[in-house]
Amino acid sequence: MNARVIAIDVNAQRLQRAREFGADALIDPAKVDALEALRELTHGIGVDCTLETSGASSARIAAVRASKIWGVCCFVGEGGDVTISVSPDTIRRQMTTIASWTFSTVGQADCAKFIAERGIDVDRIYTDRWSLDQAAEAYRLFDQGVGGKGVF
Repeated sequence: MNARVIAIDVNAQRLQRAREFGADALIDPAKVDALEALRELTHGIGVDCTLETSGASSARIAAVRASKIWGVCCFVGEGGDVTISVSPDTIRRQMTTIASWTFSTVGQADCAKFIAERGIDVDRIYTDRWSLDQAAEAYRLFDQGVGGKGVF
């Protein structure tokens, strides 16, 4: 879709998966200052859209501050807090902040249609499959933040 995607994660395995899915740049915030790296990659402008999926407080504020003027920040990660300085972080930058917990049935249908029309191989996002009797092991891995998505 002609988007330049910059993936940020502290997990090397997930960063590699992001590269496999087409991310143009990878940032590990445990190794570098993510905001500085984003500023460098965008020539100081910031990014059009951020999607924060971890729920980590540090990631949330970084998502807000990485957005460019008139940018959009979306929160979907569960948990965590974010403290912003409303005027400089959002108002003076004309920034839009949105959040989503789930899709409506219309949104789900649109997403399914998008995937089907483009032949996107969604099975690639799943790195693990478990039977219900393996639930304890599956959740232990989920809690470690390793791998991709899993399915029972």
